[in-house]
Amino acid sequence: MKILYQPWQELVIHEVHEMDVKSFLEGIANQVKASGQVGVVPMVNWVDGVAFIIGVLPETEDIVRDKLNGRLHYAFVSFTRTSYEPEKNVEMNGHKYVVRLQKAEMNRDLVDLADFLKRNFSQSK
Repeated sequence: MKILYQPWQELVIHEVHEMDVKSFLEGIANQVKASGQVGVVPMVNWVDGVAFIIGVLPETEDIVRDKLNGRLHYAFVSFTRTSYEPEKNVEMNGHKYVVRLQKAEMNRDLVDLADFLKRNFSQSK
């Protein structure tokens, strides 16, 4: 059997949202709460001082064709600059929520993405 490894040649990000840490964590907690997933602890990627989530596009014919040609599309990337802790806590309306940070330093594409975000977007207020 022959195995080919073909990493993405190009990543297209259609929207980028940089947020302060509190707003980012509240947004993640609100997504879980709105979806009605009781007891679920959300997880976000973290690389070298950047925590982020990625929104993907639907698998249309054009998107799949681009993927097969090495071009990956993200609908959006939302991120914040923060130190690593396995869990971050946020309080909203008297309720405490936990968001887990998952180190993604073994994924070269995500390392490159975090580096791109740090270099190309201004610091949060």
